[in-house]
Amino acid sequence: MTRCAFRWRLAAAHRVMEGYGLPYSFLGPLSRLLLRVPFYALYELRTNDE
Repeated sequence: MTRCAFRWRLAAAHRVMEGYGLPYSFLGPLSRLLLRVPFYALYELRTNDE
């Protein structure tokens, strides 16, 4: 997402669903292993001007 817009940088990735219980605590690491992205996450972007 930040590759095509050089002004933006990834500040944080907040994994939302992994704290919701046992099924999501297994799905989270499994999706990161297979898909290389979190199962459900909120991405925080900031500008390079800061």
